[in-house]
Amino acid sequence: SSAASDVYKRQGNNLNKVDVYTAAGTLVAEKAGNMNECSMALPQGMYIVKIQTVNGEIVARSIVNK
Repeated sequence: SSAASDVYKRQGNNLNKVDVYTAAGTLVAEKAGNMNECSMALPQGMYIVKIQTVNGEIVARSIVNK
């Protein structure tokens, strides 16, 4: 089953692009555009999320969707 997971929320800094990778490094989802939060339907598992803000800052973090 696929459950919606809040991939990223950030106050006061808009996102430009969000890429979601499996633990093995395969790109499984991406969103682009000016947004301040990102929610995606992902199967259970561990993911690496790479976030780029509108000012060019890049943040990578891992999430677990249960």
